[in-house]
Amino acid sequence: MRLFTIGLTLQSVSLPIAVLASFKTPHVAEENKMFDCDYKTFDPTTLMDQISVINYYGGINRLQQIQSQELDALYMGQWGNAKAMYHDGSTVTHYLYEMHGNQDCKHINKYKYTLVVDNKDRACAVLERIIPLNSDIGDFEDGYTGSSIAESKLCAIR
Repeated sequence: MRLFTIGLTLQSVSLPIAVLASFKTPHVAEENKMFDCDYKTFDPTTLMDQISVINYYGGINRLQQIQSQELDALYMGQWGNAKAMYHDGSTVTHYLYEMHGNQDCKHINKYKYTLVVDNKDRACAVLERIIPLNSDIGDFEDGYTGSSIAESKLCAIR
């Protein structure tokens, strides 16, 4: 009976691990990375320009760090099976950079986009956050707290 319980426990743990692994894909060259969000597509030039801005203003050490578990939780809260994040064994830490020049207003909502970069200055993912136009969040406010990260969505890799 004890072996059955251990086997059942291991089997139930393996499903979330397999699901989490399915949204990540190995890094490719930066000039080949693209992300499709609901209302915007980010091409390689835009992504590389954003990373240049990060480096110009002091590099990733000036950015807010995000835990891998938070990114995993974002994916678990989404439907679909699209690849949404570049990741490999050399990635140690992820950082958030709000892309100020890439906000859109559509209908009754505003959309903010955040680039997730790793410790090697590589684009890993893009987050899309929907903010109602009547919200108190300002255009250039870095509103990423634990609860607002949970309100974001990972964009799909193209």
